[in-house]
Amino acid sequence: MTLKYADELQVGDVWTERNKSGKGPPLSYRVLAVRDGLAATTVCIIAENLTTGQRRASHFFRVNRVEVAPP
Repeated sequence: MTLKYADELQVGDVWTERNKSGKGPPLSYRVLAVRDGLAATTVCIIAENLTTGQRRASHFFRVNRVEVAPP
């Protein structure tokens, strides 16, 4: 896994989100769309869970670091 800033994510990237309690498997999401957030310092990521297929929108600060699977 490599780290990227949230504003460096591109369509097709897969990022991993770990459970805050440390229990259970990490969840992987494929980026479907990236757009500017409500503030100049944020970015909105539309992603799909690779296990369930459920889609979600996540808002990150542009400087947040996320784990990305290698291409």
